[in-house]
Amino acid sequence: MPAIPHPARRAILTAQAVIVSGALGLGAVAGVMAAPAAEDAACVPPAAAIDMSAMGAATPEAEADLVATPASEDVTGRATAAVENFAACWNAGDLGAALALVTPHLLQSSFGVADAKAAEAALPELGLGQIEILEIGNASTYDNGEASIDVGYKRGDHQHIDARWFMIEKDGQLLIDHEHLLPPDVEGDKAFVSFSVADDASPVGLDQRSEISTIPVLVLHGTNNGETTRVFTVQSLPAMEGTPMPGELPAGGTVIGAVAIAPGEQEDLALVGLEPGMYALTDGAVEASVAVLTIAEPAS
Repeated sequence: MPAIPHPARRAILTAQAVIVSGALGLGAVAGVMAAPAAEDAACVPPAAAIDMSAMGAATPEAEADLVATPASEDVTGRATAAVENFAACWNAGDLGAALALVTPHLLQSSFGVADAKAAEAALPELGLGQIEILEIGNASTYDNGEASIDVGYKRGDHQHIDARWFMIEKDGQLLIDHEHLLPPDVEGDKAFVSFSVADDASPVGLDQRSEISTIPVLVLHGTNNGETTRVFTVQSLPAMEGTPMPGELPAGGTVIGAVAIAPGEQEDLALVGLEPGMYALTDGAVEASVAVLTIAEPAS
């Protein structure tokens, strides 16, 4: 991934990198749960370089067309180890090793570039948080040779993600190929705020309300009515007087969560433990695509 001087482009790639940091991660899922990886688990790079030049970045088969079978103990163990190893490499800051554990398809769908070296060059600038794996389970295999496993995790301090990570085997190694987000399953009282984009040229907008009271879990429900994938980030904004003008993104924000939404699809972004203040929902694909949500102190 080349240098990213343009702020809007940087916002897109920050969000996409957030998603890669959780590739194949899920929380609070049904099925046999594997023990989470230890916080000090060692990163184990592939024993030998895996030739991915012939793999390309092709779109995987539609999940609706796949026939799932409960995975064997061997596949379950290998898939669990792949998830834990990816998290260990990511948390150790060994980006080369982490990106060697994913396919060009995952890089293309998450970064917009299928080259691991290019992605590795850009990631250090993005300041992404650590991955805390909460639960792993419900491993399956499919008639096309893929495997999947459900993973629950936190990225950084606030984003809770549930997803199904699909893997393919290459040179004896299970590689993370793509992910399917699942509805977030996180405990605590919840507030739901909807947002949407009308088409590929329209900025993001909050559909019904722009202020809520402090609550343990905020679920942002997004709808993409356009024809291209949009990547939305949430940033905590510094304290300021008044409210930013529509479309204005004040300096000094910190990215705390992100979600990619494919054309015509809906996804949820779950954030936990947010303090009162202002938060910006941004979409780097459209200039000045910013919506501000205020979290107010609870009523006395």
